[in-house]
Amino acid sequence: MQAKRQRKADKERAEGAEIDATVRADVDKQATIIVANAEKTANITRGGGEAQAVQIFADAIGADIDFYAFQRSLEAYQNIFAEKSTIVVPAIARRVGEHFH
Repeated sequence: MQAKRQRKADKERAEGAEIDATVRADVDKQATIIVANAEKTANITRGGGEAQAVQIFADAIGADIDFYAFQRSLEAYQNIFAEKSTIVVPAIARRVGEHFH
């Protein structure tokens, strides 16, 4: 009688373990799908934002190319002057350096 109960208990445990494994596999699959969809949506959103930023930047440059060139020159001078080294600058360019004091 006890052996019969033990076999039945073992059978129930085995069935429970099988159900557990099936449920866990299904949940893992669903989690993987959810994460993949979230990453896909994030990449699409990020790509759209980057494209919009590039378009805004291109429009800004196109609006005044001379100003953009001047701005890039100022940034270059700022980077050079930040190094604390001796620099020989042509007389006409010295006026630009006044903006960095």
